[in-house]
Amino acid sequence: MGSKLKIKAPKKNRVLECDNQMSQAFARAMQNSRKELEVMQDQAYNDGFNTGDDWANTINSVTMMLALRKLHGFSTKRLLDVIVQMSLWDKRTVEKEVL
Repeated sequence: MGSKLKIKAPKKNRVLECDNQMSQAFARAMQNSRKELEVMQDQAYNDGFNTGDDWANTINSVTMMLALRKLHGFSTKRLLDVIVQMSLWDKRTVEKEVL
């Protein structure tokens, strides 16, 4: 009478057959992809930060326009003139001109 327990065969390590150049090329490709991923993560973080900053600027501008209208009675045309002038000043600062 034999044993009823089955013995599992030991697992064999499956080694991919490739030469040294192929393995080095693969390692370089992995390092490059990791560097690219880090750059992409930094860019995504900076884009998100800039988007939040832009929204803060927009909210501040709208709040200022509402305050000018309520406290000083600015008309819609006058508020539009203020926005146009602010845009001109903004373009000048982007072009590094002195106000």
